[in-house]
Amino acid sequence: MTLDRKSILNYIIMFAIMIVIGTLSPIGSITQMGMKVLGVFIGVIYGWIMIDIIPVSMIGFVCLGLTGYKPLLQIVASGFSNTIIITILLSVIFTGAVAKTRCMDIITKWLLTSKFTQKDPWNLVFAIFLLAVMGHVCDMMYATIFLLWTLVLKLADKCGYERKSMFVTFMITMISVISVSTGLCFPWKVIVLAFSSMYDPTMYSVFPYAKHMFISLLYIVLFIIGLIAMAKYVFKMDISKFKIDEETIKEYEDMQIEPIHKFGLYSILSFALIMFLSSLLPSGSVLSTWFNKLGLAGIIFIYLVIFSLLKDSDGNKLIDMQDAHSMIPWSVIWILLFVTPLCDAMQSTDSGIMTMIGQVMVPLFSGLNTYVFMATAIVLIGVVTQVLNNVVIAAIFLPVFYTLANSLGVNTYIFFIVLILVLNCDAATPAGSMSGAMCHGHSDVDKKYVYLFGILASILTIVICVFVLMPIGSLIC
Repeated sequence: MTLDRKSILNYIIMFAIMIVIGTLSPIGSITQMGMKVLGVFIGVIYGWIMIDIIPVSMIGFVCLGLTGYKPLLQIVASGFSNTIIITILLSVIFTGAVAKTRCMDIITKWLLTSKFTQKDPWNLVFAIFLLAVMGHVCDMMYATIFLLWTLVLKLADKCGYERKSMFVTFMITMISVISVSTGLCFPWKVIVLAFSSMYDPTMYSVFPYAKHMFISLLYIVLFIIGLIAMAKYVFKMDISKFKIDEETIKEYEDMQIEPIHKFGLYSILSFALIMFLSSLLPSGSVLSTWFNKLGLAGIIFIYLVIFSLLKDSDGNKLIDMQDAHSMIPWSVIWILLFVTPLCDAMQSTDSGIMTMIGQVMVPLFSGLNTYVFMATAIVLIGVVTQVLNNVVIAAIFLPVFYTLANSLGVNTYIFFIVLILVLNCDAATPAGSMSGAMCHGHSDVDKKYVYLFGILASILTIVICVFVLMPIGSLIC
């Protein structure tokens, strides 16, 4: 048994940051207790980046308790009582149950054997990108990414395209980016719930799911069209030989579709439809009242109970609920558990931190048009998210931007949607996120092209957000 000396050194640096900042004289409206809270905030950010999320979050609880903000037990209780964290846990369990049905098999077979896909190579590219979208819709994001990567490499080998070529790297990178971005289209997905808890935990109690889904899905459509146009007309990629061979078509045609696959697909589509329609029902109607009482949690409970009743011909359960629980992303959960009381402490009048930020930042932006402020913010996020983990960036910037948006009279709903879309398009470097690391770490891509396409994807996202989503969003939100 040995000690991790590198982690110990980083812990020492983290504690030094907390102590040094916590002992500085108060700045402006920030109190002495506020300086201690600020020290914990900056120290924990360093720890998340340099050490590990879960143990650093645990240490963060202890250090926040030592600032004098609240007793430690109350701080921990405020994190665990966050209703969004409860919703995330339920959503992940539902996601795990749906993933066990392997409902993506139906969509994969239908798309890859269709005449549309076989008609033109660019149609095949579009179909593959659409499968990346549906993979996340069906709660099989990583499985679908790996499946499509294997398919692209298999077809590239048979069609005479070199691995690490521009086209193969483009496909590998964009499959990942598109699939990850699709998760932002649905307000019940873990990443949206996580980001909204840092921005405004009450947002989805008043903001209709339907509007979020419309704006975000519009982004996905425009993003895919933009990517294909860029590949075809800017880089002039020659993919005339890229097609599905007869052997592969036969392989998918012979794929067996079981009742459980259909049930899973019907379940996820009906769930999405229910969540979409529930926000369009007339206020005060019987169904609207019923949905409001149940909420997202109640609807998930109903689906999970139905899943638990399914058995195969041998009498065994088709979906093991214990396995579904195993998909919980504990790193995200622990960040949110700690960020909840940390944000409360920073927003407290006893700390004066957010008051100080408002006093400094609002005058800087007060002369700007709200549209210019939003555009400036998303460009900043688009740059920073390429070099730091997007969840860490969210913990730093989302509470601040929400405070500024409220002060400047910005539409906080559309602002949130464009912020997270840009925040999650982070494949330009391996440091930005897991998806970025996956793309850069793939053995069959050319790293320079991954950097290129990652940067262009971020620029395309910013352009769509600024010139399309923000104007449309301001009209409907």
